Amino acid sequence: FIVAIDTSLDFISINIAVLTISDTRTSETDTSGALLQERINTAGHQCVKKLIIPDDVEKIKQTLEKLSNEKEIDCIITT
Repeated sequence: FIVAIDTSLDFISINIAVLTISDTRTSETDTSGALLQERINTAGHQCVKKLIIPDDVEKIKQTLEKLSNEKEIDCIITT
């Protein structure tokens, strides 16, 4: 099953937040977050926020809730 991009539709850029969940990653070692940010921007979208938080259930819940309430963020990607 192959899905092709419908090129008859206008492209609409969205604002995306990237959230890395890790107890060991830093901004220097977060290769997956950096790759996502690069690919988001290359695809014509905007990575408007990139965060690294500890692997803690309550912190994850709080951060996702906060990000989901920010009007400028259309999508949240976690890694």
